[in-house]
Amino acid sequence: VYLARAALAEPECAARWAARFDLLQIDEVQDTHTSEYDVIRHLAAGAQSLCLVGDLDQTIYGWRGSRPRVLLDQVKADFGPVTEIAMVDNFRSTKALIVTANEVAAKLADRATQVQAHASLPEGTPPTLTAFPSDHDESVGIAQHCAALIQEGVPAERIAVLCRMNSTAKRIAAALD
Repeated sequence: VYLARAALAEPECAARWAARFDLLQIDEVQDTHTSEYDVIRHLAAGAQSLCLVGDLDQTIYGWRGSRPRVLLDQVKADFGPVTEIAMVDNFRSTKALIVTANEVAAKLADRATQVQAHASLPEGTPPTLTAFPSDHDESVGIAQHCAALIQEGVPAERIAVLCRMNSTAKRIAAALD
């Protein structure tokens, strides 16, 4: 972003880049830092269309300056009226998982999106939600659950643990040892 902002500070360079794009699409807009928006604004200056896609309820980068609502307000201020299209139907999950996700998201202070399972989705198995008192207890609990699945006959290669942070994965890996 620093190099891009520096390049766009040069009028000739900024004009050249802005002229390159007729259409811009920014995916995962909920994770876009406000300084990155400066680059988007310059690139979109001459564009016919700017499309921002994302789920504002899924931002995970607030710690590094992602403020999706502020960014969208700035888009409206810079580019005038916008057309908002809600992508409500989920085609990539199961009905049970979407019901659970909506129950969790309903507790968000300022929920931005609504999602529903498309009729074609399978029912699926409802997930089990477990809260642990500490990171250590969580790691041990996950390891114990994996061990129980293996005892029940589930092949180990069919078990996956998904983590958002490497430090969490390291902690769980240690508990699995």
